[in-house]
Amino acid sequence: MTASVPSPTSTPATDRSPVDFTIPVLLVALVASAVFLGLASAFGGFLALAGLCGVAFIVAVARVPMIGVIGILVTTPLLAAQERGYIVPGFRVHEAVVFASIAGIGLRALVAHSLGWGVKVKPHAVDIAFTVVAFTGSVVPALLMIGRGRPISTEGIGQLMVFPKYFGLYVLMRCAVRSMEHLRIALLTICGVGTVVSLIALVQTAATQRVNDLFSNFGWEVTEHFFIGKTTSTIGNAILLGMYLSMLLAVSLSLLFRTLARRQEHIVANPKGPRNTVAITSIAGIFFLACLSTGQMSTLIAMFCAVVIGLIAVQRTRYLGLFPLIGVVAVVPLWPVINKRLEEFNGFNELPRSWADRLSNLQIHFLPELAANDNWFWSVRPETAKLDFNNITGVVFIESGYLAMLWIGGFFLLAAVIAFQITSLRATWRVIRHPNPWVAAAATGAFVGFFATMFLMLIDSHLTFRGSADLLYTLLAFSLITAAPPILIGTPDNRC
Repeated sequence: MTASVPSPTSTPATDRSPVDFTIPVLLVALVASAVFLGLASAFGGFLALAGLCGVAFIVAVARVPMIGVIGILVTTPLLAAQERGYIVPGFRVHEAVVFASIAGIGLRALVAHSLGWGVKVKPHAVDIAFTVVAFTGSVVPALLMIGRGRPISTEGIGQLMVFPKYFGLYVLMRCAVRSMEHLRIALLTICGVGTVVSLIALVQTAATQRVNDLFSNFGWEVTEHFFIGKTTSTIGNAILLGMYLSMLLAVSLSLLFRTLARRQEHIVANPKGPRNTVAITSIAGIFFLACLSTGQMSTLIAMFCAVVIGLIAVQRTRYLGLFPLIGVVAVVPLWPVINKRLEEFNGFNELPRSWADRLSNLQIHFLPELAANDNWFWSVRPETAKLDFNNITGVVFIESGYLAMLWIGGFFLLAAVIAFQITSLRATWRVIRHPNPWVAAAATGAFVGFFATMFLMLIDSHLTFRGSADLLYTLLAFSLITAAPPILIGTPDNRC
């Protein structure tokens, strides 16, 4: 018997000829050279080199999307407080990394579509709800302003880009983090960078002026909290820092509680062994102390949510009795910060100064205009700040997230935001007890973030806070990795 020889023209269905990247690489090199020479002649060598590095980063993200993920997770908390334009013209450094990473994913999708590799999108309810928020937070306010004959300032255009930017960040994470190994690397990066931020916060608590002077030398934005000596770390604002650290606390406690409960030890990704337990406990303790160092009431609320929800998720509520004792021990080194905050209450006979100032700013600067001419329904304008030279920084902001939504996009944006919050809470709660500890940790952090935000938006705009909002939407995207397929962009070896 002789074996049949396949026809030279016939090839197995699974065999694909290798893709020749010679021409695309040459084209990219030519474009990069043209960009460099053009920028060099117009703006000088430094900006030309920076532009070339930006192009190289975009191409790298298009090739390996996790490069963009790691870049964002590292730069956002560490450089969030730097002034816009200090290094990258028109942008903060972490914003430039976000937009370059989004551009890289867009380039990857464009190449995949043009070469027939395919782009596969199966929207989840959260994807749809976030899309509506991005639309009602950008396009709808612009149309309302045009329809009512109101001009849009440069600051207003910047505000209209906030929700689309966060939506782009969310989509990027949904595209790039496609496996449990990717998720593990991303969460370890988040916890590692968060530990650095927390340690800086604790040092700042003990040596506030020295740390602030150091920040000033590196272009940190001067905020009200910077002036009055609150713990801001590299986020630049005590409230933003507290919300960021509270979500990190939720992530670390989720991993810790699962380790203590000895659940699902057969999963390779689950932290095991005494050394890992000690490491996770130490990291969670650092986050706990750093949260207390901010001295913010909103942070205490978010911390309480993190502890309770984390214990409920692993069905170990008996550990709740340990945290009052831990809190008492933590009060000793952080007493100067806590005492300073308690003094603001003046024996609880009146509102703290900061709370009274927020209410006064709303009553004087925003509520009268919001109530006039049905503005509460149709919106006022995108800008959420007004000049006030009686304030330390010279401007005042709408200190209520829900009123800010009405101010920017009217009833349409407020309804979309509330629906998005409820949808996100339901989606993350469904996977908060997932057997994989990394998925459960991401879901716990996202659930705590949204749960606390729903209450805290009465007094702050937590949904768009720089730094903490980036982490919130990142954890939201991570928590859906098993509940909904990631947005798949095909490759030659893995077509959609």
